[in-house]
Amino acid sequence: MKKANSYNMAPHFAVTYTYADGTRLVTTSDGENGNRFIGDKGWLLFRFSGTEPLVRIYAEVVGDQSLVQKVLDAGRAIVGL
Repeated sequence: MKKANSYNMAPHFAVTYTYADGTRLVTTSDGENGNRFIGDKGWLLFRFSGTEPLVRIYAEVVGDQSLVQKVLDAGRAIVGL
């Protein structure tokens, strides 16, 4: 297993992005339970362990299940894996 890079995001925030095609993405962080990206068709969550060099990446996609791997790959890129 690869060691995760340290990735600090400001705690307790929410930002909503709306793209030209109308797709929305909401980014949230509570500084404790990880960082969540919520879109119109699913979500991505990554959370660093507080006790070991480990990161967990979760994703869920509604509809086209072939997108799950793409979303997980994007999560890995965000955290530097």
